[in-house]
Amino acid sequence: MQNTPSELLKNLFALELKEKLLLKYRNLPSAEKIARDVKISSKSKLDPHCETIRKWLKGDTFPDLVHLIHLMDWLDLDMTRVFESFKNSHNKDSEQTRVKNYATVSVEDIKSMENIFLKIKIANPELLK
Repeated sequence: MQNTPSELLKNLFALELKEKLLLKYRNLPSAEKIARDVKISSKSKLDPHCETIRKWLKGDTFPDLVHLIHLMDWLDLDMTRVFESFKNSHNKDSEQTRVKNYATVSVEDIKSMENIFLKIKIANPELLK
């Protein structure tokens, strides 16, 4: 079981990222290859460090918004699925342990986040070229 909701969310993101990378490459590529391909696919606008990629893959960190938007487009990451998994895990944990103070994510929250991502993409198309 995860210690915090934040750790759970990072781990769920890591699982989604690995799944999409496996679909794209058939094998999980090295952090170096992923970093190089992110740079190429963003036309050199993004240049993540290999260690940053490793941390995303291990669930240690979550990408910033610019990198997240690029990953969503490049790999077709499904953040709705990540947030729904988070919500389901949270509800399961809450029922089993009666833990309070976890943030809950509603379907409306997920749709709102998707709208925010879409608005950012529309307002900043240069991030995706």
